[in-house]
Amino acid sequence: EDCKQNMPLQANPVEWTLATESLAWLHDRWPGLMAEWADKNSQMTLLSTGQAINHYPECINPATVLNNQYEQVKTHWLKLKAAITEQLNIYRDTHLANNSQIDFFQPVNQFTSLSAEGITIAPCDVALSCGAFVELPATTALLDLFPNHLKMAQQFGLGTLKLCYEEVSWQNRETEPTHLNNNSIANYTGQLSLQLTGQYNDEKVFTKVIQSDTRHLYLFGENTESVLDMACPLPIVGQQINTQLERGTFGLFPNRLTFLTAQRTNINAVISNNWTAGEQWQIKLADENHSQFLEFDEKATVKQQVNEAFLRHNNAVQQQIYRKLMYSNAARINDSALSLATFEYLTERQLLNKMTQAIFPQYYLQADVRAALKGQQRLMDEAFFKAAFESQSNLLEMLNKGDELLYRHKDLWPSLTPLPAPGNLTDSQQQLQQIIQFSP
Repeated sequence: EDCKQNMPLQANPVEWTLATESLAWLHDRWPGLMAEWADKNSQMTLLSTGQAINHYPECINPATVLNNQYEQVKTHWLKLKAAITEQLNIYRDTHLANNSQIDFFQPVNQFTSLSAEGITIAPCDVALSCGAFVELPATTALLDLFPNHLKMAQQFGLGTLKLCYEEVSWQNRETEPTHLNNNSIANYTGQLSLQLTGQYNDEKVFTKVIQSDTRHLYLFGENTESVLDMACPLPIVGQQINTQLERGTFGLFPNRLTFLTAQRTNINAVISNNWTAGEQWQIKLADENHSQFLEFDEKATVKQQVNEAFLRHNNAVQQQIYRKLMYSNAARINDSALSLATFEYLTERQLLNKMTQAIFPQYYLQADVRAALKGQQRLMDEAFFKAAFESQSNLLEMLNKGDELLYRHKDLWPSLTPLPAPGNLTDSQQQLQQIIQFSP
């Protein structure tokens, strides 16, 4: 509005040219008559009016105005790209598993991670876990032990991944004497071991074994080889141990002692402490140098299912986005953030066309300006989106092409310089100056 107030009233170029050419024509034929009829002041006014036709205030300097509008187009293009990304995220959150990380801008063999939020690792079968029942927190690094296509399969809802532990046992077992100095009983020490198992749809994918570095006193029991051979002595806990004394007690007590087999350590506490603190089992299991796979089945047949699911979802979301890009109008702007961003971008893009042709038509005659607005390599418009859809261009390819076009034309607008008056106006001005110069 401020710029509008600074603009002087200008003559219509066609009317001014007609008036000047008519005056010159009359002057050639009746110079004396014209000299009596027209004085120099009126001719000077006509000349100054013509010279002012192409004079614009600084606020509508073509380099400033058109470059500012180009920057508006660029800004709204970036907003449109962000809205497309958000639309992809909305689709992913709606149609894929919770916390999915699938990126539809990447190929199907993309690396993806699973969120460990809310995931715990429990016994595979609590009845066979040697009394262990503690639930352990999972980590993204542990979930990354699964093959990538199985992680994608879960995100597409094709199957379920699960981490659990089993084969809880005491290894490298040894006996130690008790303070009672009775050879019939003993303390048992060993290192706790467990197996981490990864499953896909309850089928085993991999196993890894971890064993504590620290020895634990885990059992008080009968001093026999059969007890020592038990990796999990849970079945005998609570059983009586009858022992015979080496010499009598002179009738004061029976010549025997009875004990109960007992656990001497809390197996759940050992697992829990070693998992997150102490020996950091969760880190060692994720590290190939500390714990290698004992079994591994990548379930290769699932790969084809993942490929088909990716193509199906990718096609669905791209069609959804292209429809919003191609059918933009004011009635749809409240449909979604993408619809609004598309409408605003196309409005700014069309405004660049209209401003160039209406305010600076002489620049529209330049080949590079017309190429940027209407040529084969023009800035993105409705026809650009339609062509991309009809050729089934990937969204990422389409957006990259848009970035390329913006870069291609970025130096055009600041380089625009004021142009001289069109040739017909210049010739008429020269004729009028000659009339004034040679008038009596």
